[in-house]
Amino acid sequence: MRAQTILVCAFFFLPLKIVKAQTITFDTTYNYLNHLEFGFSIIPFQDSSYLAFTAALNYVTGIDQPLVLYRIGNSKSVLSQTIFGLDYQYYYTGLSGSLLKTYDSNYISSGSVNIGLDKNSFLIKYTSTGEIIFSVEYSNADTNYVAFNNVETYDRGIAIVGGTAVQDNDPDYCTACDFLLMKTDSVGNLLWKRNYNDEEIEVGLSIKEISGNRLIMAGKKVYSIDKTTPWIIITDSVGNLLQEKEFHAPFNIAGAKLTTSLDNNYFAITLIDSTVNAGDNDDPACLMKLDTALKIIWLKIFNGNFDNGIFNVRQLADSSIVLCGHQGYLGWLCKLNKQGDIIWQREFEHGNNYWNYFADFQQTPWDNGFIITGSTIGPIDQDLWLVKVDSNGMLLPDSINTGTFQVSNEKTELKLYPNPAEKETIVQYNVPSSEKDAGIIVNDLQGREMEIFQVQESKHSLVINLANYPAGVYLITLTTSDRSITQKLLKQ
Repeated sequence: MRAQTILVCAFFFLPLKIVKAQTITFDTTYNYLNHLEFGFSIIPFQDSSYLAFTAALNYVTGIDQPLVLYRIGNSKSVLSQTIFGLDYQYYYTGLSGSLLKTYDSNYISSGSVNIGLDKNSFLIKYTSTGEIIFSVEYSNADTNYVAFNNVETYDRGIAIVGGTAVQDNDPDYCTACDFLLMKTDSVGNLLWKRNYNDEEIEVGLSIKEISGNRLIMAGKKVYSIDKTTPWIIITDSVGNLLQEKEFHAPFNIAGAKLTTSLDNNYFAITLIDSTVNAGDNDDPACLMKLDTALKIIWLKIFNGNFDNGIFNVRQLADSSIVLCGHQGYLGWLCKLNKQGDIIWQREFEHGNNYWNYFADFQQTPWDNGFIITGSTIGPIDQDLWLVKVDSNGMLLPDSINTGTFQVSNEKTELKLYPNPAEKETIVQYNVPSSEKDAGIIVNDLQGREMEIFQVQESKHSLVINLANYPAGVYLITLTTSDRSITQKLLKQ
């Protein structure tokens, strides 16, 4: 007893040490058997690992497109891979964020599968290690079903939203399609389905459960090739229509996705069919906050001289709003306050390519940073792309990096990838608009000038072909009217 008393008392004299979770940022790409991959959903775990969901097109043979569920460790290594699919079948994940955690700490996802001319919807439930608990397909002899999103409901069932079409028609492109809502029990048995239709083409894209066990869904009505409008529907728990609203001009160019806000209102993402300033892109992305009557509280338009799009939006516990998507050819992450004013926005490019987008993100609970998934051109081809940033959306200087570059117009910056290099290296750079006459010079260690490159204002990277360079060390210098930055490059 005495020894125990001494130990307990000694505890109070020990210096108090507060341990703060270390923020580790990184980027990486993943490829399954040289397939073309596009990531749509990401979920973080408390142990700093992640669950990422992607579809992977076999572009070599063109005969299959399986689903791939990755469990990725905190060191970026693949802990497990679950492959779902067969030859001559093409599986499509649901839209951004359709991989969801269920009440029993498992995971569900919905989507669609093409089998010849047939298109069926599916629902799959996984464990956290990727083991399949069940998979169910929903089909009809003369109707195609497509699923785009899903939600677990109050009774532990699953509600799925998408579209239907007569046989041989694709619900995303057909001329006679209806908005589809399906309800299953907890093991995927179909309980009922509802269609909502007018004379136009209607497709559902997102779904949430709200107070009173109601369901709110967002999608689109297509009138013609030149007119598509957002459409929002609210139903009771068994699909009876309670409320609907269609948004017309200037919302005449795209459908909408929707999520709930902390104050029990809604956020909707879409495009507008107008320009804000001369020279702007015609169809800028926008974020709307809607009240419970579906009236617009405020509207934020992300205008500029580039095309852009928002794939997903979430409100954080501090009431700030974060969204992801693309700005031009760059992956885009943006944070706003609860009134819709931009706090910061970040753009990312992987390597030297023009195909970078972010489709989904989650806040990481251990450091309040963000894990983002999407697609980029990796070492093989189009690959699953993961980027982990801090709470300000930044890649830290000591990031574990495989070629992602944070584009900025606020500071002068220079990076080389790969380095050392054999055949070529990618020079990634930022030049603030206030600095002029930017260029990149390559010198050897004797000061001999090897090449000079002119920096283009609209680009942030270039490739240096090293085929004719002897092995050795070279100096790569970014010069502007105000400063110069030099990095050493090792040619092997």
